[in-house]
Amino acid sequence: MALSDLSMYIIDLMRLTSCILLPRTFRVAETHRHDAYEAHYVIGGRGSFEIRGVPVSVRGGDFFYTRPGTMHRMDVPKSSYLLQYIAFLELDRRLDAALAHDLHTLLGEGRVRHLGDRYHALFAQLSRQSLSNDAREQRAASARMNAFLYEITLEGHVASREHPAIEQALDFMRSHVDVPYTLGDLVADLGLNR
Repeated sequence: MALSDLSMYIIDLMRLTSCILLPRTFRVAETHRHDAYEAHYVIGGRGSFEIRGVPVSVRGGDFFYTRPGTMHRMDVPKSSYLLQYIAFLELDRRLDAALAHDLHTLLGEGRVRHLGDRYHALFAQLSRQSLSNDAREQRAASARMNAFLYEITLEGHVASREHPAIEQALDFMRSHVDVPYTLGDLVADLGLNR
């Protein structure tokens, strides 16, 4: 096969420019914007974001995105932390119009979807591949991110498939790994009766 014949296999999809795990001590209080789509996958802690002036609470397992130019800021209380992956995506206006439309109509900018922790390994892989010097790794990361975005729009994640109390208990335990706590502390945080 001639090299010129390979052009038919090149697909111009959304490009994942980087996916980084922010340290749990990272806090950005200033309102800012980016020239790219910004996808957030929270893996631990609690906090909130202000997106176009609207506050949105997030916790471990939550996913949301903002579009290019959207003013937003992060707010994490001093007593808490927020551990999250942030992925920056570039979409071609013409070639990626269907994906942009699906993101807007099916997910909604700033609308939080609770996905649980099942995508943690995927985002770790996206981070490693997107920051690689190997162009094939970078393209693989973009393809995986594209597949992930379509997967969550197809599944229509409007709620967790697990019991909310179990999700909250797991979130409490993850956020208190370094601090001793009792069953009573856990029950009180969840608002349950013994």
